[in-house]
Amino acid sequence: MSINPKQLTDICSVHGLTEKQTQFVVAYMGNGRNASAAYRTAYNVRRNGSANVVTVESSKLLRHPKIRAVLDEFGIPLAAARASAPGGNRAQERQEPNAAAKQSDAAPSEPTFKKLNPFTGKEDGIAAGKILYNQIGCQGCHGGGGGGGMAASLIDDSWKFGSDDETLYKLIKGQIPEQTMPVVYSSLPDEQVWQILAYIRTLYKGDPSKINW
Repeated sequence: MSINPKQLTDICSVHGLTEKQTQFVVAYMGNGRNASAAYRTAYNVRRNGSANVVTVESSKLLRHPKIRAVLDEFGIPLAAARASAPGGNRAQERQEPNAAAKQSDAAPSEPTFKKLNPFTGKEDGIAAGKILYNQIGCQGCHGGGGGGGMAASLIDDSWKFGSDDETLYKLIKGQIPEQTMPVVYSSLPDEQVWQILAYIRTLYKGDPSKINW
Protein backbone atom coordinates (compact mmCIF):
# COMPACT_ATOMS: atom_id res chain seq x y z
CA MET A 1 0.00 0.00 0.00
CA SER A 2 1.53 3.30 -1.12
CA ILE A 3 0.98 6.14 1.34
CA ASN A 4 1.81 9.78 0.76
CA PRO A 5 3.96 10.93 3.73
CA LYS A 6 2.44 14.44 3.59
CA GLN A 7 -1.09 13.02 3.69
CA LEU A 8 -0.10 10.72 6.56
CA THR A 9 1.42 13.64 8.48
CA ASP A 10 -1.78 15.64 8.02
CA ILE A 11 -3.87 12.73 9.31
CA CYS A 12 -1.60 12.44 12.35
CA SER A 13 -2.09 16.15 12.98
CA VAL A 14 -5.88 15.78 12.86
CA HIS A 15 -5.66 13.04 15.49
CA GLY A 16 -3.45 15.17 17.73
CA LEU A 17 -0.22 13.18 17.57
CA THR A 18 2.97 14.76 18.87
CA GLU A 19 5.90 15.40 16.54
CA LYS A 20 7.70 12.26 17.75
CA GLN A 21 4.57 10.13 17.46
CA THR A 22 4.04 11.41 13.93
CA GLN A 23 7.65 10.61 13.01
CA PHE A 24 7.15 7.12 14.41
CA VAL A 25 3.98 6.53 12.36
CA VAL A 26 5.53 7.89 9.15
CA ALA A 27 8.63 5.74 9.63
CA TYR A 28 6.51 2.70 10.54
CA MET A 29 4.27 2.99 7.47
CA GLY A 30 7.18 3.73 5.17
CA ASN A 31 9.53 1.05 6.45
CA GLY A 32 7.61 -2.17 5.94
CA ARG A 33 5.79 -1.75 9.27
CA ASN A 34 8.96 -2.43 11.20
CA ALA A 35 8.02 -1.00 14.60
CA SER A 36 11.48 -1.23 16.17
CA ALA A 37 13.17 0.49 13.23
CA ALA A 38 10.49 3.18 13.27
CA TYR A 39 11.03 3.76 16.98
CA ARG A 40 14.80 4.10 16.50
CA THR A 41 14.24 6.60 13.69
CA ALA A 42 11.70 8.73 15.55
CA TYR A 43 13.51 8.80 18.89
CA ASN A 44 17.10 8.74 17.59
CA VAL A 45 17.96 5.56 19.45
CA ARG A 46 21.43 4.23 18.77
CA ARG A 47 21.77 0.94 16.95
CA ASN A 48 23.62 -0.50 19.91
CA GLY A 49 20.84 0.54 22.28
CA SER A 50 18.88 -2.06 24.23
CA ALA A 51 16.87 -4.25 21.86
CA ASN A 52 14.48 -5.12 24.66
CA VAL A 53 13.71 -1.48 25.38
CA VAL A 54 13.15 -0.71 21.72
CA THR A 55 10.81 -3.69 21.33
CA VAL A 56 8.78 -2.80 24.41
CA GLU A 57 8.58 0.94 23.72
CA SER A 58 7.67 0.49 20.04
CA SER A 59 4.95 -1.97 21.06
CA LYS A 60 3.60 0.57 23.57
CA LEU A 61 3.48 3.21 20.84
CA LEU A 62 1.51 0.90 18.55
CA ARG A 63 -1.07 0.56 21.33
CA HIS A 64 -1.33 4.31 21.96
CA PRO A 65 -4.99 5.29 21.29
CA LYS A 66 -4.13 8.19 18.98
CA ILE A 67 -1.65 6.13 16.96
CA ARG A 68 -4.15 3.26 16.81
CA ALA A 69 -6.75 5.70 15.44
CA VAL A 70 -4.41 6.65 12.59
CA LEU A 71 -3.48 3.05 11.79
CA ASP A 72 -7.15 2.04 11.93
CA GLU A 73 -7.86 4.52 9.13
CA PHE A 74 -5.51 2.47 6.95
CA GLY A 75 -7.02 -0.83 8.05
CA ILE A 76 -3.99 -2.01 10.01
CA PRO A 77 -5.18 -4.18 12.93
CA LEU A 78 -3.32 -4.29 16.23
CA ALA A 79 -2.46 -7.97 15.79
CA ALA A 80 -0.67 -7.27 12.51
CA ALA A 81 1.11 -4.26 13.96
CA ARG A 82 2.27 -6.27 16.97
CA ALA A 83 3.60 -9.07 14.79
CA SER A 84 5.68 -6.67 12.74
CA ALA A 85 8.07 -5.87 15.57
CA PRO A 86 11.41 -7.50 14.74
CA GLY A 87 12.49 -10.39 16.93
CA GLY A 88 8.91 -11.25 17.88
CA ASN A 89 10.47 -12.72 20.97
CA ARG A 90 8.11 -13.77 23.77
CA ALA A 91 10.97 -13.48 26.25
CA GLN A 92 11.37 -9.84 25.30
CA GLU A 93 7.67 -9.23 25.86
CA ARG A 94 7.97 -10.72 29.35
CA GLN A 95 10.77 -8.43 30.50
CA GLU A 96 10.44 -6.63 33.81
CA PRO A 97 7.93 -3.73 33.71
CA ASN A 98 10.51 -1.24 34.99
CA ALA A 99 13.26 -2.25 32.59
CA ALA A 100 12.40 0.46 30.08
CA ALA A 101 12.51 3.14 32.74
CA LYS A 102 16.15 2.26 33.43
CA GLN A 103 17.26 3.21 29.92
CA SER A 104 18.22 6.82 29.25
CA ASP A 105 17.39 6.56 25.55
CA ALA A 106 13.76 5.49 26.12
CA ALA A 107 11.01 7.90 25.06
CA PRO A 108 9.19 9.80 27.86
CA SER A 109 5.73 8.55 28.74
CA GLU A 110 2.87 10.61 27.34
CA PRO A 111 -0.71 11.07 28.55
CA THR A 112 -3.50 9.20 26.80
CA PHE A 113 -6.06 11.27 24.92
CA LYS A 114 -9.21 10.19 23.14
CA LYS A 115 -9.94 11.14 19.57
CA LEU A 116 -10.86 14.82 19.27
CA ASN A 117 -13.27 16.28 16.74
CA PRO A 118 -11.39 18.52 14.26
CA PHE A 119 -14.58 20.53 13.61
CA THR A 120 -15.55 21.42 17.18
CA GLY A 121 -16.15 25.16 17.45
CA LYS A 122 -15.55 25.76 13.73
CA GLU A 123 -18.44 27.60 12.08
CA ASP A 124 -18.10 25.96 8.67
CA GLY A 125 -18.01 22.48 10.16
CA ILE A 126 -20.97 23.22 12.44
CA ALA A 127 -23.01 24.62 9.55
CA ALA A 128 -22.28 21.56 7.44
CA GLY A 129 -23.19 19.34 10.38
CA LYS A 130 -26.55 21.06 10.84
CA ILE A 131 -27.43 20.46 7.20
CA LEU A 132 -26.40 16.82 7.44
CA TYR A 133 -28.30 16.33 10.71
CA ASN A 134 -31.53 17.28 8.97
CA GLN A 135 -30.76 15.77 5.57
CA ILE A 136 -29.94 12.24 6.64
CA GLY A 137 -32.70 11.83 9.21
CA CYS A 138 -31.07 12.41 12.60
CA GLN A 139 -33.97 14.66 13.59
CA GLY A 140 -36.41 11.82 12.95
CA CYS A 141 -35.23 10.02 16.10
CA HIS A 142 -33.46 12.68 18.15
CA GLY A 143 -35.76 15.61 17.35
CA GLY A 144 -35.19 18.73 15.30
CA GLY A 145 -33.55 20.49 18.22
CA GLY A 146 -31.87 17.40 19.60
CA GLY A 147 -34.31 17.06 22.49
CA GLY A 148 -35.10 13.43 21.77
CA GLY A 149 -38.18 11.50 20.74
CA MET A 150 -37.84 7.97 19.43
CA ALA A 151 -34.21 8.10 20.57
CA ALA A 152 -32.32 9.76 23.42
CA SER A 153 -31.93 13.49 23.95
CA LEU A 154 -28.69 14.98 22.65
CA ILE A 155 -28.85 18.18 24.65
CA ASP A 156 -28.74 17.02 28.29
CA ASP A 157 -25.86 15.57 30.30
CA SER A 158 -27.15 12.00 30.45
CA TRP A 159 -25.12 9.67 28.23
CA LYS A 160 -25.47 5.89 28.15
CA PHE A 161 -22.05 5.08 26.73
CA GLY A 162 -20.14 8.31 27.37
CA SER A 163 -19.99 11.82 25.95
CA ASP A 164 -16.43 12.14 24.67
CA ASP A 165 -15.77 12.56 20.95
CA GLU A 166 -14.39 9.07 20.38
CA THR A 167 -17.37 7.35 22.03
CA LEU A 168 -19.96 9.29 20.02
CA TYR A 169 -17.97 8.72 16.83
CA LYS A 170 -18.00 4.97 17.50
CA LEU A 171 -21.73 5.05 18.27
CA ILE A 172 -22.54 6.59 14.90
CA LYS A 173 -20.17 4.21 13.12
CA GLY A 174 -21.77 1.20 14.85
CA GLN A 175 -18.59 0.20 16.68
CA ILE A 176 -20.05 -0.12 20.19
CA PRO A 177 -21.86 -3.34 21.23
CA GLU A 178 -25.51 -2.97 22.26
CA GLN A 179 -25.86 0.44 20.66
CA THR A 180 -29.04 1.01 18.64
CA MET A 181 -27.94 3.45 15.94
CA PRO A 182 -29.30 2.47 12.50
CA VAL A 183 -26.60 0.55 10.66
CA VAL A 184 -26.91 2.82 7.61
CA TYR A 185 -24.99 5.56 9.44
CA SER A 186 -21.91 3.35 9.81
CA SER A 187 -21.11 4.08 6.16
CA LEU A 188 -20.95 7.86 6.65
CA PRO A 189 -17.54 9.35 5.80
CA ASP A 190 -15.54 10.31 8.89
CA GLU A 191 -15.65 13.99 7.97
CA GLN A 192 -19.45 13.99 7.96
CA VAL A 193 -19.62 12.16 11.29
CA TRP A 194 -17.38 14.79 12.88
CA GLN A 195 -19.39 17.64 11.35
CA ILE A 196 -22.65 16.23 12.71
CA LEU A 197 -21.09 15.88 16.15
CA ALA A 198 -19.74 19.44 15.98
CA TYR A 199 -23.30 20.66 15.37
CA ILE A 200 -24.73 18.47 18.16
CA ARG A 201 -22.26 20.01 20.61
CA THR A 202 -23.83 23.43 19.98
CA LEU A 203 -27.21 22.10 21.17
CA TYR A 204 -25.93 21.05 24.60
CA LYS A 205 -27.85 22.48 27.55
CA GLY A 206 -26.53 20.24 30.33
CA ASP A 207 -24.10 20.85 33.19
CA PRO A 208 -21.12 22.86 31.82
CA SER A 209 -18.79 21.09 34.25
CA LYS A 210 -19.45 17.80 32.42
CA ILE A 211 -18.22 19.06 29.05
CA ASN A 212 -15.33 16.82 27.97
CA TRP A 213 -14.94 17.81 24.32
